[in-house]
Amino acid sequence: MKNKIKIIVNVIAALLIITACSPQELDEYELGAIGHISEDQVSFSYEKVTDEKINPSNSDNVIQFVNTSNINIPHSFTWDLGNGVITKDVSPIGKYPNAGKYTVVLSVSGYDGQTILKPQEITIQNDDLSLFATETYINLTGGPENLEGKIWVFDQYNNYTAEVRAALETNIGGHLGLGPQNSYSQDWWAAGPNEKGESKMYEFKFHFKQATGLQLTITNGGEGYGRAASSANPGGYDVTEAGQDDAVFNYNGGDYSFAITDGEDYEKLILPRDAFMGYYCGSQEYEIVYLTEEVMALRVDNTIEFQDWVFIYIREDLNVGEPPIVKTPQEVPIFEDFEKTETTFLLNYENMGNSTKDYCDNPYICEDNPSFKVFRYEKPNEYWSNVSFTTIDYLFDLKEQNIIKMKVFIPSLINDFDKEGQGEDWVPDKRLQPKAAVKLQNSKLGGNAWETQAEKTFDNIELDKWVELTFDFSDSATREDFDKIVIQFGNEGHDRHGTFYFDDFSFDKSK
Repeated sequence: MKNKIKIIVNVIAALLIITACSPQELDEYELGAIGHISEDQVSFSYEKVTDEKINPSNSDNVIQFVNTSNINIPHSFTWDLGNGVITKDVSPIGKYPNAGKYTVVLSVSGYDGQTILKPQEITIQNDDLSLFATETYINLTGGPENLEGKIWVFDQYNNYTAEVRAALETNIGGHLGLGPQNSYSQDWWAAGPNEKGESKMYEFKFHFKQATGLQLTITNGGEGYGRAASSANPGGYDVTEAGQDDAVFNYNGGDYSFAITDGEDYEKLILPRDAFMGYYCGSQEYEIVYLTEEVMALRVDNTIEFQDWVFIYIREDLNVGEPPIVKTPQEVPIFEDFEKTETTFLLNYENMGNSTKDYCDNPYICEDNPSFKVFRYEKPNEYWSNVSFTTIDYLFDLKEQNIIKMKVFIPSLINDFDKEGQGEDWVPDKRLQPKAAVKLQNSKLGGNAWETQAEKTFDNIELDKWVELTFDFSDSATREDFDKIVIQFGNEGHDRHGTFYFDDFSFDKSK
């Protein structure tokens, strides 16, 4: 009996605490339905803002709204100020540069799903276009005299990330990226130049105008992108593809209004309905953390996943990548002995997994190879893998420079050349093999480069000794499309692991 009395007393005390909270605090409670809200409990008032800091021109068109509802149960509320602004601020301020009638709606919801709408119509007697004449509006739209407005796009090639990083003094590395909530950073990930080029994200254009009211036209390629956790709910978009992080959904842009409101630290860009700035993160509210005539950075607080997203946009005419490099055939001898800490022979690892792979101590110093450092190549349990070198600004001129040499050491103790593994159907022998291959490819062909490659191989290489191999490509002397060297050990098409070493790589003329 004492326990029952104690529970009842605790419940009553909790209710007394809740009913003493402000409406803003009530928005944080989720205690279930406790009573109902009636229409006569919902009300609000409004008046002109006289604070000089907020309304320095003493404009009659700057209005503050106050929630005067008398509700003593947990509830949440939302304002629609009739000018494109939708907010959960307790006492929001609305700016109305154009004369006219506006319907302001206070929406109050109980936790039983009941919602009460309280509309009021306000009348703005005269235009006050000076409210548009702020630096933010002018930089965003080009100003009221710019009838064409201004088109913004993603800073696709990261041309202005350094400028934003210096201004915010946070870790900004890409035109979109994320970091910890409230960090205003991209500490967790930042997109590289054109990293989202396989999608239609870079087709988004954001056309802001204010010549006849605040207008935003969004055009794109018919697809929207965003966080998988946000896009379907609460975004409400028609998701067609969803992964662990990202989602793709149907979206065709449209014509919208927009609003600029004051915030605690930064002004906010508020978009209505389904509008979003190219990547949806659960909110149509964007903090304008940086804005000039040319560059804009917006921050979104993703409260669903507790993340900050920072996006960088630039004027459409500034979105220019570096001109493509035109490669011409050249004789450029290459030699690498792996003894230096820096090298121009920059090897890329293709599907090499997490295996150890890099310069290491020579496992067998001898007369055939007295080097201290060599390259350790670990074939992972992948069907295909390799290391490669691609030139930056030239093609291989093979008329005379067509001989590749390297020293190879294949240990027997740590390699099993007898056990058969899994592999592709076209591979007759699915065992690790003491084999080395060098291929010349055209990097422009990407994954199809193998179709036109030139390849030289050595099979059954002698084990436990350094062997110098010569790969003669003189029969490809007329080819002028190669710019990539691929080095591969152990044969491809199977999953057997192997360890190999090579050293003193050279690509030069025959002697």
